[in-house]
Amino acid sequence: MSDTLANGPRGGMTPVPRPRPRAFDREGEATPLKARSPSAGAAGNRATLRTPDEAQALVPAWQALAGEASDDNPFLRPGFLLPAAAHLARHEVAIATAETGGGDLIALAPVVRTRLGGIARAWQVWTHPYAPLGTPLLRRGRENEALEALLDLIGRDRAVVIPDLSLDGVVAETLVTVAAAGGRSVSHLDRHQRATATRGSGDVHTALSRRHRKDYARLERRLAEQGAFERVAAARPAEVQAGFPRFLSLEASGWKGRRGTALASTTAVMQFAREAVFMRNDGRVRIDSVTLDGRPVAMVVSLVERSTLFTWKIAYDERLAAYSPGAQLMLGLPATVFGATEVRSIDSCAAPDHPMIDRLWPERRPMATVVIGPRPSPGVVLGLGLASARAEQTARRVLGRMWRRGGRR
Repeated sequence: MSDTLANGPRGGMTPVPRPRPRAFDREGEATPLKARSPSAGAAGNRATLRTPDEAQALVPAWQALAGEASDDNPFLRPGFLLPAAAHLARHEVAIATAETGGGDLIALAPVVRTRLGGIARAWQVWTHPYAPLGTPLLRRGRENEALEALLDLIGRDRAVVIPDLSLDGVVAETLVTVAAAGGRSVSHLDRHQRATATRGSGDVHTALSRRHRKDYARLERRLAEQGAFERVAAARPAEVQAGFPRFLSLEASGWKGRRGTALASTTAVMQFAREAVFMRNDGRVRIDSVTLDGRPVAMVVSLVERSTLFTWKIAYDERLAAYSPGAQLMLGLPATVFGATEVRSIDSCAAPDHPMIDRLWPERRPMATVVIGPRPSPGVVLGLGLASARAEQTARRVLGRMWRRGGRR
């Protein structure tokens, strides 16, 4: 849940901003895209940088790659990434691709130029506050050659930074293998654990402490006293099309609306969100709600990518914050999803040490920002960039803890 909410049994929700992965000093540099020429790999593969407009021609092959990628990443589907690049990017985003000699697309990642820690030149896989996963798309069964081609293109003389990479995935394992074979260094920044739920791991309620189980059960009963309590799932395209405007309205009515961070707060973000949701709305978007008398009091919009569901955005009715409707929604979500779909795991997309979802869901996925050094030697400059990035992330972590302890609303 990007920019999600802490919903505890002892009162209202505390907003917890999701810290943006910052292994660098800014999103990108205004350097012309044409400065980087295509790269031909040893296996006859060809890697290229394209503008988002040029990448439109790849959409059919791009969709096929996303459906056959080693690791799931809904944020790199063309229906999500292209609207994001059009409406959210502050600097030029390039689409790095690798194709075989026969023209088969085997790798894709959006990238921007940056400086690691404000010092070392780098390419960064582009993420943003609405896409908390940087995993590149690599063709299953061809991961090594796909990644080699990408690194030969963007990692010739720069480091490559991949924010929010799942360390237990195939892509992370491939990175270690390919980097070692190519004499490249691999470093990790911002290691943390992300809350997840997995089919077959049992009811999440059983992982709660006895006190919290009793508290949440009591609050659910009290919430049900306010009206007819129901859990509602919208998965059909028509249901999602009808439900998403209701989500936008609910989100805008709360603290995100007051702070100007709701999806509907700015024209650009609203346009991106509508395009991203409706372009994916072919069974790969789901909206789960807790309702009272048919009125949503908590809603979560999720993106489905093959066997993984990603909880993307959440909102709740602040007038009922004392009953923790958001926590009630997320406590019941795994049972609802696993009982009605083929989904095998749920990624919370939550920030590290999240005070609500980390308490509710006991399983964890290891995450980090991964930095791959240029070949043949990382040199002193990369070391300085890494040191600067680590210092910045430590400072941000300390400030985040202070902010949460202060109980700001």
